Amino acid sequence: MKQYWNKTKVVCTIGPACKNADTIKKMILGGMDIARFNFSHGVFAEHGASMKNVRGLALKLRASVAVLQDLPGPKIRIGLLKSDFVELRKGQRFFLTSKNIAGDAAGVGINDPAFVRDLKKKDIVYLNDALVKLVVVSRNREEVFCEVLTGGRIYPRKGVNCPTRILRTASVTPFDMKCLRFGMENGVDFVAVSFVQRPGDIIKVKNFLKRKNKNIFVIAKIERKIAFQEIDGIIRASDAVMVARGDLGIEADYSEVPFLQKELIKKCNRYGRPVITATQMLESMVNSPQPTRAEVSDVANAIIDGTDALMLSEETAMGNFPVEALLAMVRIAEKAESELHRIRQAKNDVLALQEEGLLEAFSLSAVKVAANIKAKVIIVPTLNAGSLSWLSRLRPGCAVAAITSEDAVYKKLILFWGVFPIKIEGFKDLPKTLRQCVELVKTHRLAARHERVVIMLTSDNMLFSSNIMEVRTLD
Repeated sequence: MKQYWNKTKVVCTIGPACKNADTIKKMILGGMDIARFNFSHGVFAEHGASMKNVRGLALKLRASVAVLQDLPGPKIRIGLLKSDFVELRKGQRFFLTSKNIAGDAAGVGINDPAFVRDLKKKDIVYLNDALVKLVVVSRNREEVFCEVLTGGRIYPRKGVNCPTRILRTASVTPFDMKCLRFGMENGVDFVAVSFVQRPGDIIKVKNFLKRKNKNIFVIAKIERKIAFQEIDGIIRASDAVMVARGDLGIEADYSEVPFLQKELIKKCNRYGRPVITATQMLESMVNSPQPTRAEVSDVANAIIDGTDALMLSEETAMGNFPVEALLAMVRIAEKAESELHRIRQAKNDVLALQEEGLLEAFSLSAVKVAANIKAKVIIVPTLNAGSLSWLSRLRPGCAVAAITSEDAVYKKLILFWGVFPIKIEGFKDLPKTLRQCVELVKTHRLAARHERVVIMLTSDNMLFSSNIMEVRTLD
């Protein structure tokens, strides 16, 4: 059985460094909650085999592990070069073109003609993932002529960014839809949409899944600064949000990223949407068995700010220490969680949230009662993942046991902070259901004899029309 249970969930990217069965097993036992598959890399057959491997090992170990499919999105890239790389010097002229050419020191082709057509004089363009900076000085129909502001090397197929331009290329590309169909066939639990710019990008995917009768959580990856112009609508349209700090740190000045991250986490908490903080969390552990002190602070502060989950990218996919990186993340999370309740109490954060309706009022009351009587766990029987979002965002000091008979709901609940999902075959009448749930909490060792639990049930849970909050002492 899984050897730990953290309130902050951990997402691990599966790649060449960790796809063998022995490493996956160690990661499941060590604390991996969600396995992420990045469809910007690899081929369908490899991803399918790894998904099957993860699920099989999780079942064998009786662990709750969900699968997240990360769609590539419309990444703008440099085309091919005549050499391995090209060195650009500050002050030189350099052109960008929509033509399919082999680039050199004079200019390069760009894989998206619409991007080139939309560039205007004085636009800033970044090449090679922001290592090289250009400014547009003039253009004709097919070429954009730039001056190099910051020189450096550029390589084939590296990223291109212009923070001030809305991409006319759809955020969900035809290849994304092909990936999504594969993900549906292979039973993914979450799908992340890359380079989201507007709510419609998320709605398009959700409508497609609805037509296919697929109950998959849709995650908005926020990696374009321009997305903040409609960020409230994007959050409301999404089931969850990812703070994708890699490309966001290119689109925005790096000094802005911590504050954009805080803003996103705060908004997601307010709207009751789970939020994942991602990219370079423990990047030094790609080559080191220990994190830097700055990385430890970064992870802990994200938890204190209110993130539901943390993501490891290259650390587990390509790094030399995938298991060690996961264990370090878990260790940092455990310490941060031990401090979180004290910090929030000092700020009166829990009591400051507004009671917006019956579910919100019940959730707030359950947290207050659990704190006052020192309950070990809040028990929530449910058929609806959304009903747990408000309880999770209150960051209760005790565990939340979400008990459901729906497999899709069970997997989604894995992402919610502080929620321990438990799967059962089905619910009976109300008295039997409450007794059954209490026994399940004891079986999973979330509470023991003589300890108190709070049971919360509202009509939003889609089980019974009853609205109940009850305190029980386990016998």
